[in-house]
Amino acid sequence: MSYFLSDIIDILASYFFDKSVVLDNVQMHSAFDEDEEHLFRAELNLRHDIAYGRLLVSFFDEINTKLSSKPEKYKTFSELPLRGELDINKYLQRRYGSIERNRYYPVIRGTSVPNTPENILVKSTLILLMQHFTKYPLKQTAEFVAVQQLLNWLHTRLSSWPWDSVIVSNNLERTYLESRKRVTKRQTGNDIGYGKFLSWFEEWRIAFNKPGELPKEQLRNHLLAFPTGDSFNEKVFEIWCLKFLSQVLISIGFSLVTGPKPLFKKDNEPIYILERNGKIINIWFQKQSPMGKPQWFYTENKKGLRGIPDIILTQVGADGPLIVDAKLRSYSRSKSEEVYKMLGYYENFRKSLGDHPFIGALLFVSDSHEVHELENDQGSRVSVLSVPTINQSESLVNTMGNIIENWLKTL
Repeated sequence: MSYFLSDIIDILASYFFDKSVVLDNVQMHSAFDEDEEHLFRAELNLRHDIAYGRLLVSFFDEINTKLSSKPEKYKTFSELPLRGELDINKYLQRRYGSIERNRYYPVIRGTSVPNTPENILVKSTLILLMQHFTKYPLKQTAEFVAVQQLLNWLHTRLSSWPWDSVIVSNNLERTYLESRKRVTKRQTGNDIGYGKFLSWFEEWRIAFNKPGELPKEQLRNHLLAFPTGDSFNEKVFEIWCLKFLSQVLISIGFSLVTGPKPLFKKDNEPIYILERNGKIINIWFQKQSPMGKPQWFYTENKKGLRGIPDIILTQVGADGPLIVDAKLRSYSRSKSEEVYKMLGYYENFRKSLGDHPFIGALLFVSDSHEVHELENDQGSRVSVLSVPTINQSESLVNTMGNIIENWLKTL
């Protein structure tokens, strides 16, 4: 999985450019739709944020064991001998009182409190992280377990001294600038610890708002910071197949016109557009409309039976799409439900083919490249390809290239 993810990290990063966040006010997508696409995006964002949370945990004791503080005066009373500075104004107001009351003298004492700009920034950030992590709907996943661990850690810190007594900032940017100034002037008494936090905060702030702008290798490491789940891996493989098909088209003489487009635009436009000898090929990702109108309808509401393949290739001005589905598992002839699903697309969207045969491809994973072909007497064909999990083989590219060329001949 590391190979597939590394190969598509630039495309995965495009998911983040749609992320709507204002750091001070914690304005985020208020809820995630329960469909597969939105859950994957939530999982992608969450893995990235967990990596930053774990990094904060790793050095937090460097702050906690040498906290900054500032002097603060408070008023109280003291018997003789006085402990503190006599509050003269208060004393003059009380000197004609009862003997009992005159045994106690108003004094002003000094103490140290942790309400420094850097501690306020730390606490405000801890609260922000807690609010952030509670907004994700994912359950029964590796991410969910990691989030629960971080939430427990955050709750423990915020409910213990000194963080339970530190105030919260209402202007995080100003508090950050004050903290940076104090660290630069070496006024915190722990410039190494707070300096490390500020460096983390600066990077996290960029990552929180525009993670797509982080270095790709750094983003990759964050996404693989802990084990991935099946649903996450399946989506990664689907996106890898999307990029793979664009590379195959280039290998057979097509030129890239645009792409890859950010994946959050997939509902409105193709992710890749390529051209060869005046013929334009669009590569769509998880979009039904290029398939045309379905033939099967629900009797109760007359709504068509939806069908959304992982990837669709279309030629501008021609009927007959090439349908590609990606499956992150090994192919077995004894278990042919994926093939039947592909044939279901054929049956349901046959009208969109016009007079053209149906052409489809299934991409599975394997230790080596294998090919299986199915066809009918009308010239329709479904190809089953095995993708090596280590690297892309030349034979795989050639095989997929032949499938695309044969599809183009039918148009």
